[in-house]
Amino acid sequence: MLGSLAYIGGVVFIPYAIKVLGLPESVVGTFMVISTCFSLPSNFLWSHIGDRYGNKLLLLITTGISLMIPLIAIVSYYLPPIGVEVPILGSTFNLRGIVFMGAFALGGLVMTGKFMGDSNYLLEIAPEEQRPSVSSVYERNAITDIGHSAFQRDDR
Repeated sequence: MLGSLAYIGGVVFIPYAIKVLGLPESVVGTFMVISTCFSLPSNFLWSHIGDRYGNKLLLLITTGISLMIPLIAIVSYYLPPIGVEVPILGSTFNLRGIVFMGAFALGGLVMTGKFMGDSNYLLEIAPEEQRPSVSSVYERNAITDIGHSAFQRDDR
């Protein structure tokens, strides 16, 4: 349950960033790109941890990291809304927004690790003769969840 904190990023954190932190709506795409950019390369890290140290430890690590995500979002509120020059990008960014992007970066990291750990640990603990059934039920639930969220109504 605690590991699911990474999944609430877009639903809760984006309205929080716009309404509470005062960030412009144009940063929403940036948050999504950052989340994706951190999720893709993290697969190598999570697969190494799962293969070498076990999927139970992988789930513990991703749960621990996911607990930091809302804390980063809360801490970003208490930072001064000053502009910070980022020479690599050649522009100025709000300090609150920069720290808040860390929540999305960690969310991207944790989501792939949690999904990998969940599915692999489930297959580890399932009896060998039931693994195909367990795997298909798990995948069906994941696809149903994705499809359900894609067709939810947006009441802005």
